[in-house]
Amino acid sequence: MKRAVFALISTFAGLVALFGYRIPTPPVESNDASPASATSDSTPESMPETVVPTTTGTPSEPVTQPPRNNSTKPVKPPLTTTTIPIKSKLGDAATSKYGPIQVKVTMQGATLIDVKAVVYPQETPTSAKLNVGVMSKLRTEAMAAQNADIDVISGATETSQAFIESLASALKK
Repeated sequence: MKRAVFALISTFAGLVALFGYRIPTPPVESNDASPASATSDSTPESMPETVVPTTTGTPSEPVTQPPRNNSTKPVKPPLTTTTIPIKSKLGDAATSKYGPIQVKVTMQGATLIDVKAVVYPQETPTSAKLNVGVMSKLRTEAMAAQNADIDVISGATETSQAFIESLASALKK
């Protein structure tokens, strides 16, 4: 019971400390250019001292400072966009014990952005059901590897080998 009370009190104290903390804000500088307000005595030690460039002319002219950028985000230069063409390539049809398999790849430069089995055995309901899962797994493997060096799916070795063969021929084109 004592541990529970201690845990609750500690949690409450931690939350009060967390939500009660305020981030100090630096003082706002006025636009008054009088020498009395520009002394270094009013500048906190944590803030860098502002250097005001002197100008030639009469001393009664006000000195203006460029506006400060108080944002915390860095200013990024505009991005230039280059368009890398997207190309689709159809691999050679590879034969397996259960039928032909043909793969279509979509590339953007050297990056493989899509792999799709366009021809695969679907003659029987069992074949269609099993091959949908196998093709999905092989696609995921190929996308992760970004090449044809992927593992075969256990229980679908011949189908996997035909998929890999067609994938390799599409990547070579």
